[in-house]
Amino acid sequence: MRSPLVTDFHETLGSCFASTLKDMLGSAVCESVYGLLERSGIPRGEIGNRFDDTVAVLTKILGTSSRVLVHRTLVEMFRQYSQRADFSYQDSLRDRLIVLKEAVVANHLIPKGLHDGIDFDIVEKTRLTSS
Repeated sequence: MRSPLVTDFHETLGSCFASTLKDMLGSAVCESVYGLLERSGIPRGEIGNRFDDTVAVLTKILGTSSRVLVHRTLVEMFRQYSQRADFSYQDSLRDRLIVLKEAVVANHLIPKGLHDGIDFDIVEKTRLTSS
């Protein structure tokens, strides 16, 4: 069974990809890309879980320009987890994503989108009373 942190990580990755895709290419092209991914066996809901496959399909379809899309997606991921995106366009983006995932799991990081609605005082009180 996968931990909630990993599930949240993959959902956040899918969300960051979606927002980056829409921001860079617009709604119409975005839907075309989703269609191409689905025809390649990657449904919209599995993009975060199958990001390596997604990148492979994008590279096959869009060529090296897909790297810009992947880079911006990763920069947004690092921002969501309040981590410094101290990598360049030339770095191994896959390695950077792995490092981020390891940091998320090791440090129990929560993406900014999930912080909304959490009362951290209650979380802390619950943690203290259960100790």
